[in-house]
Amino acid sequence: MDVAVIGGGIAGSCASLLLQKLGFQVTLFEKGKSLGGCAGSFIRNGIEFKTAATTIPGLLLPFPISTLFSEINLKQNFKILNPSIIILTPKGVVRRFLSLEQTIDEINRVFPNKRHFYFWKKIYEVTFQFFDKIPIFNLSSPNLVLSTLKYMKWAFLKFGSLYFTPAIRFLKKYYNTIDREYLEFINSQVMITAQTEISNVNALIMLLSLGYPFTGISADTVDFENFKIQMNERRINLMLSTAIESIDRKQNGYVLKSNGTEYKFSKLVLAHPFLENTDMIKDKKIRKYLDSFKPLLNDNGAIVLYGVLRNFKPQGSFYLLTGNKISTFTSRELFISFYSSKDNSSTVFTISTHTKVSDWLRLDKDRYKSTKEVLKSEILQILLQTFNIRSDQIEESFLATPITFKRYLGRFNAGGIPMSMKNHILRIPPNITPFSGLYLCGDMSFGYQGWLGVSVGLVNLINGIKDERFRTKDYAV
Repeated sequence: MDVAVIGGGIAGSCASLLLQKLGFQVTLFEKGKSLGGCAGSFIRNGIEFKTAATTIPGLLLPFPISTLFSEINLKQNFKILNPSIIILTPKGVVRRFLSLEQTIDEINRVFPNKRHFYFWKKIYEVTFQFFDKIPIFNLSSPNLVLSTLKYMKWAFLKFGSLYFTPAIRFLKKYYNTIDREYLEFINSQVMITAQTEISNVNALIMLLSLGYPFTGISADTVDFENFKIQMNERRINLMLSTAIESIDRKQNGYVLKSNGTEYKFSKLVLAHPFLENTDMIKDKKIRKYLDSFKPLLNDNGAIVLYGVLRNFKPQGSFYLLTGNKISTFTSRELFISFYSSKDNSSTVFTISTHTKVSDWLRLDKDRYKSTKEVLKSEILQILLQTFNIRSDQIEESFLATPITFKRYLGRFNAGGIPMSMKNHILRIPPNITPFSGLYLCGDMSFGYQGWLGVSVGLVNLINGIKDERFRTKDYAV
């Protein structure tokens, strides 16, 4: 039995290997020249740049990352950072260590408060308790409904009060007064993980977002060339530089069109930014179904400044700068990633921040160009001042906007569906759809975004497909 996967990012690349392992004949379509999507890289002037500031978290957890990498046979020695991230606030520097005690000492040094011990201990406990079980959400069969209900019962008993409590209200249970700079310190970490402000999330999401650095983060990137090698060895049909123009549902399967050629498959996995590209879907019922989830997306896009520095060695790999005064179109936090060029002759950086997509769509060509230049100059100035870098140490720098990411990656939106209170588990697109043979994975479906979230969705998807095959006795693959 044949299956098509659209999108060669984290979700699509991993899904292709997992499906092949189940015995499917897999074809992976990727519009770009290489795999990886937002977690990939590109070459410019001989320098390799990471497309986005993607981290690999959860390396100290028993799953889902370790489970996924084992299943796809990804053998890579990831170096876990300690501290995981260095946060630069107007009041001082906070290093997020793996150790709870060290982290609390750091926070107390910058934001003195006796209540930190109780609050951050709660964060640490909830983070590791939550990943004691892989989240299950699958309603496609009685057996999976039962598994889902068992998981939800466990989760409700453990975290129900946190799920239904707004984050700000929960904070006030621990702190009589909340310092503005401390709240911004908290909010910036929630923003880069949950893709929305702390005022929009529940207490559980806030605690998991703040617990993210405790789970074991690596600055190493996954080598997607290794994925290509594995796909060739497993006879997965990898079609790079192949943009799918339309998808239609026909009897016993799906028809994909690209550059005048039709491809027919029994099953289809959408692993690209499908909520932003429903216009390619010709089947009215499927399109209506996916369009119903579009309101879950927010107006957040990404600004990323890429650059190369010479004669500069940072103390850490990841930095989060809070309280920045940037005049044009951005949030106040900047996430900075430093890494060495392949020949170790220079330091490459990416600086990312959130922006409103609608602001950029309103600009004419000249205003767009000038806005980019102003924003690039402002962010570079913050970089130079923060790290005491001279302007002549910058060998190259260039800026990407939501318009850039739409052109190359097919998406305006940064981070998929935000983990807000309104976007609860029952509202987001499930991995197993109501349409026979149609599946979803990636940051616009269950599991949410990043390696950690996408891994949860992939495990859920594969378990659903295994159950589906068992029920239909579909073993002839």
